[in-house]
Amino acid sequence: VVVTYNPTEAGSHTGAVTVTSTGAETQTISLSGTATEPIRNISVFPTALSFSTTTGQMETKTFTVVGTNLTGSLSLALQGGNGAYTVTPTTLTKAQAEAGATVTVKYNPSAAGEHSASVLVSGGGADSKAVTLYGTATDPVRLITVDPTSLTFNNLVGESATQTFTVTGENLTGGLNLALNDAAGVYSVSPTSLTKAQAEAGATVTVTYNPNTFGAHAATINVSGGGAEAVTVNLNGLASLVKYTPVMLPANEAHINLTKFRADWTDQTPEDNVVSYTLEVTPKVVEPVLLGSLAGSAYTGSYSAITLSAPWGSTNVLGGNNAIYIKNNTGTGAGSITFTIPEGYTNSTFTVKITTANSNYGTGNVTVATPQTAAVGHNFAQGETYSWLVTASSGEKITITSTDASYSPDMTVIAVYSGDATAANATLRAQETGDQNSRLITGITDMFYTVNNLAEAGTFLYKVKALYLDGTESDWSNVEEVTLFENQSSMRGDANGDGILDIADATALINYLLYGDATGMNLENANCNLIGGVDIADATTLINYLLYGTW
Repeated sequence: VVVTYNPTEAGSHTGAVTVTSTGAETQTISLSGTATEPIRNISVFPTALSFSTTTGQMETKTFTVVGTNLTGSLSLALQGGNGAYTVTPTTLTKAQAEAGATVTVKYNPSAAGEHSASVLVSGGGADSKAVTLYGTATDPVRLITVDPTSLTFNNLVGESATQTFTVTGENLTGGLNLALNDAAGVYSVSPTSLTKAQAEAGATVTVTYNPNTFGAHAATINVSGGGAEAVTVNLNGLASLVKYTPVMLPANEAHINLTKFRADWTDQTPEDNVVSYTLEVTPKVVEPVLLGSLAGSAYTGSYSAITLSAPWGSTNVLGGNNAIYIKNNTGTGAGSITFTIPEGYTNSTFTVKITTANSNYGTGNVTVATPQTAAVGHNFAQGETYSWLVTASSGEKITITSTDASYSPDMTVIAVYSGDATAANATLRAQETGDQNSRLITGITDMFYTVNNLAEAGTFLYKVKALYLDGTESDWSNVEEVTLFENQSSMRGDANGDGILDIADATALINYLLYGDATGMNLENANCNLIGGVDIADATTLINYLLYGTW
């Protein structure tokens, strides 16, 4: 007979087994048993977890729960941590626990610092166990970068130019602001703010430079926000003025007289960009042409008679000692050299230029004459160059004569030029108060100017340049040519242009000054004081002339 003892609860348990049989005595067997509770246990491994990360970055770790002889499921409760931790799962069935279960702990801190917590595992009739959690969080490196860090512009006033730079953010806590610091108000920026996502993806920012004044313009863009250190983009702009070279116009015959003319020009440069104009007037110079020359170096040794080839001619002339010598002491009369003017000249100007030897033989008197120019003499010093201006026509002769009673100077060079080849023909530059040949007039604020008191019937070249607001100057304009002549339509003071100088001109001039109507006016004639422009001073000058008869 087998007796099985299977208690369901702890304690003492008694009983008996009675054995009976027909005709036999009944027997009783006593049963006595003692039962105790089994060992119920919860094990965790490891018992502590340590975390280290940056705010906003999650770190994950696990631990294992094993249950023994459990009476039911287990509960996992998170204690502390200020929301930095999460635990999964939060319950385990008896079977899961007794089979061994993995629990996940996530550390995702939102603020820097140390975070302590624990996970309490309880239930199933076993003693509770805890897993300790240690976490350290630091702030990530939050960064703003810009590329490039500076922008440089160079364009004209009134014209806009754009450039871009890139903003990139790392680990930002929020969006960014772009603040423009621009004292001159010549820049604009778009956009002026970026979201966190835009910045961290890399955003393009556009800068527009639209200067309304010339010169240098500096500004900055401050990029800030998102918990990062602000950065600066430097803006450097240089605005230049719109400039064009003035264009000189041909002289208008209505504004030309025997000793004056009016220069007019145009300029596409905006008026506000020009301070003034400078007008230069110079005499037209016809470049001289060498028609013929004699070189004394062709004659060496002792003096001997020579014959000159056309267009040169001579009487009583010797050559020698590297010079030409006009012999006039032989008793046959004074010697001379002639030059015949070639075809194509009528009453033209010619230059005769002679250089004498640089020795005692280079001294003496020489005259030059033509049929149209009386003889003019010059007493040479040794080694001197002297020039004569003479007038002649084709076929006429220039005659060079030595008039010294004893000897002629040794001449090393004799040359004849068409035109003026004297040093006095150099171009002069003078102020408005200069001479009758040349003027340099500065500070003109109109695009015309009347140049007075020039050489009668002269031919002049003139050009203009502009002085700009930024202190620079334009190139000279094209050059125009004017020849002055007696112009009956131009009469100083004849404001109404009727050819008569009387009180009607004063009335016309005053009406023009009062009402600005230039109909029927000759403004060139109305410039009575010859200063330039027409104003009340011209009316006063005209009235004084009408009263007293003098300008």
